[in-house]
Amino acid sequence: DSCRLTIDRRFLLEEDLATVKSQVTDILERLKRERKKFDYEIRDLMEVLPLMTERDAPVVKAVAQGIMAIFDREPDYVISPGTYDQKHVARIG
Repeated sequence: DSCRLTIDRRFLLEEDLATVKSQVTDILERLKRERKKFDYEIRDLMEVLPLMTERDAPVVKAVAQGIMAIFDREPDYVISPGTYDQKHVARIG
């Protein structure tokens, strides 16, 4: 018997990638000790480090101005988990 599992573990700026990965492998290693036939293999499909764009960054100011112009109100600023396009903006500056 076999199965595949995809884990989409998104993490915070305060967390370290190695620590996050070890949380997963610790669970798998425990299962391996407890179940004779259990084994696993890990293959990283994608790693995206968390980031936060400063509120006074040019892109944030431009989007905020657009929201004000169209909706006539201040935007809500949020921190969102995940891999949105901000990783590309951060990469190119």
